[in-house]
Amino acid sequence: MSSSVDGVGVFELMREDLANHAHEWTAPGFQALAVYRLGRFAHGRRGLRAKVLRRVHRVLYVFVRNFYGIELPPGAVIGRRLRVEHQHGVVVNDKAVFGDDCTLGHNVTVGIGFPGKQSVPRIGDRVVLGTGAVVIGRVTIGDDVHIGPNALVMSDVPSGAHVVERPARVLQLQRSDDTAAATATADR
Repeated sequence: MSSSVDGVGVFELMREDLANHAHEWTAPGFQALAVYRLGRFAHGRRGLRAKVLRRVHRVLYVFVRNFYGIELPPGAVIGRRLRVEHQHGVVVNDKAVFGDDCTLGHNVTVGIGFPGKQSVPRIGDRVVLGTGAVVIGRVTIGDDVHIGPNALVMSDVPSGAHVVERPARVLQLQRSDDTAAATATADR
């Protein structure tokens, strides 16, 4: 599969990722991306050096997954300048495809629709996945899409669209007169 990262060196990609995370090398999102880039580089090579790099990647991947809660497996195709806003609960399937300049909030899931099938999402350029967003199945998300917090996406989304979950409703609590009187007495 062709990607915008083809032909770009791993260190150049890491420099872009670092700049995209405000040059904060301690940011969990940057560290997860650096480990992903190392793994992607190592899994595409042969020889003893690649074997050592794959082992180092595996140790770092487990650390990032368990400590930060960010899973970016090397099988996923992630474009340039992905931004992982917050740690915890970020899960990406190893067959998922991301374009350039995407942003992920925390508790985001990009996963398979049906086990045993290649039903994974393809996400375009400049897509923002808000906190708690879930994108599953063989769906295509167009460019410049904003997926709001807690939205569940199971069908294609055209370029430039905004996907939102229903807004919350405020329900008035109905109190009986006895409960209201007891509350008023306790407040005095």
